[in-house]
Amino acid sequence: LAASSVLAANARAYIIDPHQHQPESLASLLQPLVQSSHVSIINPFHTPKLLKELHATLKRRMKGEEPVNSGILLVIDELAGLASMDYFNLLLAFLEQCAEKTDKTNMAFIGSSEKWTARHFHGREDIRNYMRSMLIHKTKSSQTELLLEDAQDKLLVKQLHHPGEALLMTDY
Repeated sequence: LAASSVLAANARAYIIDPHQHQPESLASLLQPLVQSSHVSIINPFHTPKLLKELHATLKRRMKGEEPVNSGILLVIDELAGLASMDYFNLLLAFLEQCAEKTDKTNMAFIGSSEKWTARHFHGREDIRNYMRSMLIHKTKSSQTELLLEDAQDKLLVKQLHHPGEALLMTDY
């Protein structure tokens, strides 16, 4: 998804990946695009600085002070792992604004995590509210309960059995 956004829509992507030095990491997979200057791999410890920059961009775009023709994509791998960082509430506040203003600011967020229960997000059950769409793979029923409200959608997730199968759920 991140590569498609960069290649097809000429978006600027910021990738936060705690496992960026591992060969199978998201950062490693996107490394060829880093040379294009459209992708930046961000150390998780540098996230507060990036959030300040992105928040300033969001404000400028909302005020019409900056063109919105070029998209900005924030991709966070292992989102639950960042919940223990001091800046996590700042991150959630930015994600909330980003989700509400995507159509006006051309800024979007992709987050991935193996765990989605509130326990993994320091009790924050509202994490689901910051995501307008979810690509859900086979998962535990406790994860499904947190992510989805509709009983029919929960049933569909239980029917996922094979690698690569996923459901795209949107708030549309």
